[in-house]
Amino acid sequence: IQQPTVTPPIASLRRLIRGYKPGDYIVVAALSGVGKSFYALNHIAHLAFNGTPCTYVNLENIPKDVRQIVFQMWTGREYSLEENARLPIAEMAALKDKWEAMKKMPFRSVNPGRSLPAILSFIRQERQERGIQFAVVDYAQLISIPGYKGPRNYELAEVSAALRCLALELGIPIMVMAQMKQEVWLRPDKRGSMYDIRDCANFAQDATHVQLLYRPSYFKIENDENGQPYPPGYADVHNAKGRSTGTAIAACSFSHVKGFYDDDGF
Repeated sequence: IQQPTVTPPIASLRRLIRGYKPGDYIVVAALSGVGKSFYALNHIAHLAFNGTPCTYVNLENIPKDVRQIVFQMWTGREYSLEENARLPIAEMAALKDKWEAMKKMPFRSVNPGRSLPAILSFIRQERQERGIQFAVVDYAQLISIPGYKGPRNYELAEVSAALRCLALELGIPIMVMAQMKQEVWLRPDKRGSMYDIRDCANFAQDATHVQLLYRPSYFKIENDENGQPYPPGYADVHNAKGRSTGTAIAACSFSHVKGFYDDDGF
């Protein structure tokens, strides 16, 4: 049995989703600050470290910052030039070797601009020139269509449809990060549903998978719905929609060094 090329980075999620299929359209939603970019880069790092070409369409952060975050995920330590300068020479040399090795891994972080045609063109080019197997767009509500004059929700519906069609056209999974509505903040547990994606319900309708990120500590929530305390660093990924997998909540951990991770991660 051939193992899937593109798999989630979290073991508890892999038990539900053995692998993303060619043409899958994965929409990941969370409130601002929960860690969408970390989750996106967890996928990029997981795949690149295993030799799978992939690309990160990054509409917010500069490539240098992205490389630093991926480096933290790999080494398990915060990227700090000042702290690294105090390390023994042997440890500094080992970190330098890892940095050089990371630069050769098959992933790219590029900001092609927020125009939908530019983003589609860039991903097509990456597929043709580098043979990428996976692409992430971070994030959906920043994308616009030049000259579009209609309501914003209709514009985002066109964005979602175009990205869904691109995944099918190129035969690769495409993951799109999306913001949740601010009304979710008013709920006691701060958990959203797949139809809480801000400005446009089409993202949930078009997706083959909808994943919702949750970190109770971010909201200063200490106990779960049964009154039991959450473990330190607890986080989870709710696969709220899966056309061939069903739904489940995958528990994991979160840190600002590793992002979303478990004991089976790199």
